[in-house]
Amino acid sequence: MHLHRRSIRARTSFLVLVPVLPLIALYAYATAITAHDDAGLTQAMSIRDKVVDPIGSLTAQVQAESLAADTYLALPTSQAGVVLVTQEAKTDRVVSAVEASLRSARDSGPTSTAMKADITALFARLAGLPRLRREISPATLDMAAAQDGYSAIASAGYQAILQTAFEVPNTGLAAQTAAFMGIAQAGNLLRQEQALLLGDMTTGSFTAADHAEFGELVGEHRELVAENLPVLAPPFRGLYRYDVSQQALAVLTTSEDAVTGAPPGAAPQVSIPAYRQAATAVAVGLGAASYQAAIQDGTAWHNAGRSAFLRLLIVGGGGLIVIIISIVISLWAGRGLVRQLTDMRLSAVGLASVRLRSRG
Repeated sequence: MHLHRRSIRARTSFLVLVPVLPLIALYAYATAITAHDDAGLTQAMSIRDKVVDPIGSLTAQVQAESLAADTYLALPTSQAGVVLVTQEAKTDRVVSAVEASLRSARDSGPTSTAMKADITALFARLAGLPRLRREISPATLDMAAAQDGYSAIASAGYQAILQTAFEVPNTGLAAQTAAFMGIAQAGNLLRQEQALLLGDMTTGSFTAADHAEFGELVGEHRELVAENLPVLAPPFRGLYRYDVSQQALAVLTTSEDAVTGAPPGAAPQVSIPAYRQAATAVAVGLGAASYQAAIQDGTAWHNAGRSAFLRLLIVGGGGLIVIIISIVISLWAGRGLVRQLTDMRLSAVGLASVRLRSRG
């Protein structure tokens, strides 16, 4: 009888637990998806801390140095030279710290093959910085060539940061980061455009080739801003509206149109001081807005990471509690059903025995 009772209990327990099995499968699937997202965001935040933020600091100093170099090349006074040397020292301090962080991320951090290659490319550009500095002299290097050298470093940094956007599981954050880099690159192109025109005006020559290159730079930086600014969330977009002087932007646009609309090879009929002031103001504004946006974007990354971890706790912990409760209730109901079936069996056996004795 005990064996038969155990058989009834086993079969009944199996029957009542069968409906719980899909719940367990759903729990495992949901937990795995949530854990994957959390792991992806955790890795993305680690990459941001070790790669994105340091490179952002580096490009800011490189751009400040390029501006100081442009000023010195345009008017090589002793004061401009002191400003340039002081900025070079600031850049060097940042380069030392950034290289250590990037080398750690590249060699032992959670970086992809593509990102490792971008970091290596940035190191190669930085290796040419001392030579570029030695050549910065009105007698040996013009403003456009100097700006090309600095822009190459900044572009390598932007490419490494942009690569991180491709590896973020949160597509919203990735789109914002890519938009920041697009606008930052627009500022980089604007500096190249400015250096090209001012350098030619210093020498008194604006060739047809330089005219064509100037037009390409104008079109590229305008297109980058037009494409990426609408992508930004309203708070980020507001930073650019605030930091970029609309008056300076209007002067810059008018001056650029005058230069590109002039016959190739002809001296542009624009106020060079007004153009220079407007171009510098817009470039600095784009840089300032990008810096503030990057800080707020970093906060959004960390908030997303905390949200993913919280979802993992809710889905994992809450789901596990629900499953345990479901199993306990099912087993309790099963035991009650076993008792009822056993009682019914005993009653049937007793009734049969009574009937057999009455017949006998």
